Amino acid sequence: MKENEYPLCEGELKEEVVPYSFSGTALGRFPAEVCEECGEAFFTEEGWRRIEKIAKARGLWGSGMHVKVGYSGHSLIVRIPHKVAAATHIHKGTMVYLQPAGRGKLLVEAEP
Repeated sequence: MKENEYPLCEGELKEEVVPYSFSGTALGRFPAEVCEECGEAFFTEEGWRRIEKIAKARGLWGSGMHVKVGYSGHSLIVRIPHKVAAATHIHKGTMVYLQPAGRGKLLVEAEP
């Protein structure tokens, strides 16, 4: 294996500046090594430090939470904690689109 080779596909890693999104929010472009073969990106230590700093400043870092599913009438309900709602700009009255995203996974997207 070569020094700058990604072992899974044997593609060559090149230094680039690539976009990164956290929890669906674009945070900017950061230095990474990107595989020319498959496109997999590996952010540098500097890149991860900047990503973490920006995500924390925007209130996104550590915003995920465990919540319990309840019910109301004949429907299941999930309460969205204030911290998560604020980070995603979802508020009372916001229309959302729900879609299964795999076993035990649910995608929730706020409609514009």
